[in-house]
Amino acid sequence: MTYVRWTAALLAWVVLSVQAVLAAPLQMTLYLDNEARQFLYEANQQILIVLPVPASQDNAVVVAMALDPPLADSTTLLFELDAELYVANGRVVPLGVIAIGLAQQVAAGQIYSFNGQRINGDGDGFEGHVCVYFDAPRNALPVTVGMAGYIYDRAQGKPTQPSPTNFFILQMFQTQIIARTTAQVWVLVGSGISAGSVLPKSILRPVVPTADSAGDALAASSNLQLGRYREVMLGGSNRTSLHYDPAISAFSEGPYPADR
Repeated sequence: MTYVRWTAALLAWVVLSVQAVLAAPLQMTLYLDNEARQFLYEANQQILIVLPVPASQDNAVVVAMALDPPLADSTTLLFELDAELYVANGRVVPLGVIAIGLAQQVAAGQIYSFNGQRINGDGDGFEGHVCVYFDAPRNALPVTVGMAGYIYDRAQGKPTQPSPTNFFILQMFQTQIIARTTAQVWVLVGSGISAGSVLPKSILRPVVPTADSAGDALAASSNLQLGRYREVMLGGSNRTSLHYDPAISAFSEGPYPADR
């Protein structure tokens, strides 16, 4: 009997340990040497984090995090993706900033409804997706909804409010199906941008060009500047790292070379 209890306890511990590992935030470390920090400071550049998949309404992306100088030699960022479903204040416009008005913890595979005041659970939905139905009150206007996650500097601790990672315009009495946010991350530098900013995906250029990265000019004037992004895929090994190279004004993979 003692052996059975011990075995059951061991199995329970293993299950809890596996769940804890699976639930652990993804992480990425950014390295900056003196030259990189000086360049970013003098040029008033920020480090920007974008999670491009799934793309938002009208093929836009959202700046999930903006790191302002001064910055440390190394910064470890933690990613807790798809933690909450949010409803934004006001309508989102290109180059605008999403202001979260209401957010609630949700789970993939479930459907939720928004009645104009709160988000309610409505049971099973579409596997691997979060679904939200707008149970609109009389004379309601479309609302902005999306997924938000906690993306933060480990040294500063977890913030009280999540960051939006995508957005969709939800019409009344309709359902939005939102795919899970992938661990694909774009890291770039820029200026004049804050977390929650909405950018047309077409204006962002990768360090390594692709066939669909030609870029389009913005119709409206703006003070923002954007560098080329480095794309990485966060993994369970928690060893993803990048270093900033002023020679290419972009991030490169791994820490700085030992012989630099």
